[in-house]
Amino acid sequence: MAQACGALGEAAAGASDAEDTLAEATALMERSEAYLARPQLLRARGLLRAREGRAHEAVAALRESAEAARAQGALPQLGRTLAALRAVAVAAGDTALTAEAETECADIVSRIGPEARALAWAATPGASVAP
Repeated sequence: MAQACGALGEAAAGASDAEDTLAEATALMERSEAYLARPQLLRARGLLRAREGRAHEAVAALRESAEAARAQGALPQLGRTLAALRAVAVAAGDTALTAEAETECADIVSRIGPEARALAWAATPGASVAP
């Protein structure tokens, strides 16, 4: 259930009815207590806000996503969120946040191991997720 909620939310981030779909996926997560989806849904919300040009709200949602992933020990989810945060920071011209996200993302790749380098979010800074 958690994977379905998270995947639905992320897929919806670029759709015309994204806000409604994210709300439905979040409600489903809450009802089913499938909280493993929280990092993905928050990341989707952050990406949606970035696409809307609401960088401050995007960063807030992505930071919340990162905190949820850290709390769950979900390193791949944390890495994906940090890649998104890095992309939003680059687009906003925030060099400090860009460096912070890049440093932590590199640490996550190191902790997961060399196989993580094959993941899109880990391969090239800013390449995997664009706002």
